[in-house]
Amino acid sequence: MADSALAGIEASLVSEDYTDPRQRAMVNNLERRQRESEFLQLLAARGFQGTMWDTLADELAAYGIPVLMSMIRTHKVSKLCADKGRPIPPLPSDWTFEDRSDLTALTVAKAIKVFRERVLAKGRWDSERGATLKTFFIGAVIQQFPNLFNGWCRERRRLLAVPGLLPLEEMPSVLQRAADQPCADPARTVAGRQHLLQVLTDMPADLRIASLLLLEGHPVKEAAAAIGKSGDALSEQMRRYRNGRGSRLR
Repeated sequence: MADSALAGIEASLVSEDYTDPRQRAMVNNLERRQRESEFLQLLAARGFQGTMWDTLADELAAYGIPVLMSMIRTHKVSKLCADKGRPIPPLPSDWTFEDRSDLTALTVAKAIKVFRERVLAKGRWDSERGATLKTFFIGAVIQQFPNLFNGWCRERRRLLAVPGLLPLEEMPSVLQRAADQPCADPARTVAGRQHLLQVLTDMPADLRIASLLLLEGHPVKEAAAAIGKSGDALSEQMRRYRNGRGSRLR
């Protein structure tokens, strides 16, 4: 990522990207740190351990969390990951602030560890080479995000695959959108949601996962890949399931 691109992301930060009120002040400290090469020299002499390292790690976290939250909110993280040769599945349309902030915190924590071991400790960042300390660190964050996000997606699919493991109110909001009809009376709306949930509950686990992904707007190819099938195979399996279910209802 270029310094100019990172500056653009910084300029687009909004209040919800900051998960801790102390982060703004700590970000200012990090900007000052990158001009203090002596600080990093002292850190290197101490093996990047101790209270000095803890201070820098806190500043990196305070900077990385709102930046990654912004990249997730604006979906820029998808392109940045793809640019590094690590494409990710589409971001969910219904995930909560808590989901995003938890995933962000885990990603940044992992990136700090990698940044210390593979960048700072090995002398791969040099203030004289042009790229800022912040740019190098956000590069590490982007490298780590696919691992954590893919793991989050796998766990989410596991939960969705087990009937009753998630109560109705915690099912993806796309279920409500898919079942609700404009101007429908409340009783019909509730019945539609319950019917859709029952249909999904009755499905085999692999079809349930694929159906939920399709309802979220994922292409057939991606929904099929999530359960280890081709798009044509998924379409044929769903056709057979619909026909079989219809015959059982007659």
